[in-house]
Amino acid sequence: MPLHVLAFAGPDPSARAWDRASRVTGLTQALAAMGFELPAPDTRGAFAARGRGRTVRSTVARCDSDKRWLLAMETVAALKRQHWHPLLMVRGGVEAHGGEVVTAAAGAGVRVVERPLPQPGVPGLLRALEELHEVDVVSLRSPLDSDSCGVLFRGSAVVLANSGREPFGLVGLETMAVDGVACTGCSGEDSAVPGRNALVLETNDLQEFLRLCGA
Repeated sequence: MPLHVLAFAGPDPSARAWDRASRVTGLTQALAAMGFELPAPDTRGAFAARGRGRTVRSTVARCDSDKRWLLAMETVAALKRQHWHPLLMVRGGVEAHGGEVVTAAAGAGVRVVERPLPQPGVPGLLRALEELHEVDVVSLRSPLDSDSCGVLFRGSAVVLANSGREPFGLVGLETMAVDGVACTGCSGEDSAVPGRNALVLETNDLQEFLRLCGA
């Protein structure tokens, strides 16, 4: 596996001395060198059409309790109660915690469907996201390439990248690189700028997330 080093120039000249410094400059270029580029406008439009009228969120992470999967399902249930018509798109792993997540979702009245990609790449992703009127969570059961991740992260209102113990990783950085918004924990990374490219959670309180999202 090739090793890639992401180097960031910064802090941004516009960052004030008393604000958290932003090292977002150069992020898009660094990830583009790894084959991760901004989605084309027509592709973004096709993705948006499938989520029209929905509050779209996404997450790509291993099925570990530290990745706040149960909180994600609680969030979907809360948004449903507030009539936001949420749609969460997830790509998880095969870890045992996934079964707990599905059980918890069902108990909260959240409908989860599993969808394999019928073909590789972005065309397969778009086909997997058809006919979702009665669905709350789509669990994607096929690997996602960098183009598909870019479309997913750019098209989501928020990408859940928060962790209980770890700083956010590549998913959060990829989200920021395509001008998306990553939901992170308060682990202090310079690249997370609240109100610009991130929602920074200080707690594990569901109400904090809903407040930041304006729900």
